[in-house]
Amino acid sequence: MNIATPGSHNRSSSFRPDDDHYPTPRAAIIPLMRTLALPPHIWEPACGEGHIAETMRDYGYQVEATTLVDRGYGETGIDFLTEREARAKVIITNPPFSLDEEFVLHAMSLGVDLAIFFLSIKWLCGGDRYRRIMGPTPPCLVMPFIERIKFFAGDTPEADQPGWNTQDFAWFVWRRLPNGKYFKGAPTIAWLSRDDGDQSDLFRPEISVAGAA
Repeated sequence: MNIATPGSHNRSSSFRPDDDHYPTPRAAIIPLMRTLALPPHIWEPACGEGHIAETMRDYGYQVEATTLVDRGYGETGIDFLTEREARAKVIITNPPFSLDEEFVLHAMSLGVDLAIFFLSIKWLCGGDRYRRIMGPTPPCLVMPFIERIKFFAGDTPEADQPGWNTQDFAWFVWRRLPNGKYFKGAPTIAWLSRDDGDQSDLFRPEISVAGAA
């Protein structure tokens, strides 16, 4: 994301919500919906105010929307990390920043066919994370955005905050194979542009993840 400008705040600022509630902009969700053909039933386990879930529903998907904190959307009081059965075979979410690794590992422990997470590009780096997650269970597909996405802290009107765009983000896709194990190999890279950008000149290989298992 762009270097912070005077008056901007990063997520450690006074605007940071206690539970890392940063709604995912539609500009980051729509390119995913346009790129991947997905199974019809999807679980969004950190739905917040419903930004991802509502966008997926606009594209015709049946979405199980759950969340721990009640923001007037979805089934509330549901701690994803304590769930013992998957509510759908596909999970798509933007997890809380402070719990992103726990969310990814738990999604795979539930045996979902596809675990699709909106994460910082920093996930591609770091020895500890590589040894624990990215090496043993690498994503099959990483879709980085060529621009930086601007986020606003939830629970605060956008007009009252500068927002932040200090990191690069991508959609990471983990896929369970027919043998019950998760993909292990070199991930495919497919660049995305946020919804107000032109996708035509991007490297976008033929991608099919529907019916993953």
